[in-house]
Amino acid sequence: MGDVVANGAQVGPPKADANGLARSEEETGFRPDEPGVGEESFDDASDSSLGQEVEALLSEMRKAITDLGLSGDAYKGPDLMRFLRARSNNVKKASKLFVDHENFRKTFCPKGYISEDEVANELAAKKATLQGLDKEGHPLSIGCTKYHIAAKRDLEEFKRFLVYSLDKIIAAMPPGVEQFVSFLDLTGIGYSNLDSAALRHIFDFLQGYYPERLSKLYFLNAPFIFGTIWKVVSPFIDARTRKKIIFCTTKNLADTFLPHVDLKIVPAEYGGSGSFIYIQDYYVPGYAPDEEKRAKPTQASSVSV
Repeated sequence: MGDVVANGAQVGPPKADANGLARSEEETGFRPDEPGVGEESFDDASDSSLGQEVEALLSEMRKAITDLGLSGDAYKGPDLMRFLRARSNNVKKASKLFVDHENFRKTFCPKGYISEDEVANELAAKKATLQGLDKEGHPLSIGCTKYHIAAKRDLEEFKRFLVYSLDKIIAAMPPGVEQFVSFLDLTGIGYSNLDSAALRHIFDFLQGYYPERLSKLYFLNAPFIFGTIWKVVSPFIDARTRKKIIFCTTKNLADTFLPHVDLKIVPAEYGGSGSFIYIQDYYVPGYAPDEEKRAKPTQASSVSV
């Protein structure tokens, strides 16, 4: 498969350097002075400020959603706009994507959320963190891939864990922020950590059920062996998502990402002065699983948003 250029950095199958570390030809293309794809924000209070053209799109999409069996008028403009952006303002495709998303939510998490008890094994592995907000208000999450053992994971629980994690990240977003930044740390992984099915589901969920929520996704320190599953998964990643993917090494972060985030929320391993905050220990006020946990007699230590 040929390389795909994203913001000046190649995101095709990683290439190994003399140390066996996979790199893009230009190790990072992060440009903090340029908005990420689809980072427009909208006022929840009224659709009137969005302009006549956007209002016409929203009106057409609400009608299409109603024709597909849901009440189109029940949904806010900013939510619908994310789906429109994900389908390049194609109302028919965006409406189908939105209805599929709503139907998925109803069947996959009928309570409206995934409780920690439903993802106990995934949380125990301590493979995901939620560090806080960068200077633009994007939540920062880290996936520690070396703690993911493909032979031990249950795929259904992993999918629930994706919903739990993404829902919590979104709940942590301040008003006016729609996207998050994530790192998948591939440092020290071996063949036991490679899991094409899990990686495929990450992108399937981001593209199908959480469109336009991702701002940037960094693949850190990808070893050469990662290319074996990247070649399998990458054909299923759409063009909009590809533009947000950056392969880089830890040392690149000092010149690209670190200047745009408070170092206190970045673990020392990546050049900051903070520690890992596991996602289950990061308290988000009003988020149902967190309030559910706090209501129990014993509670884990947590960090408030």
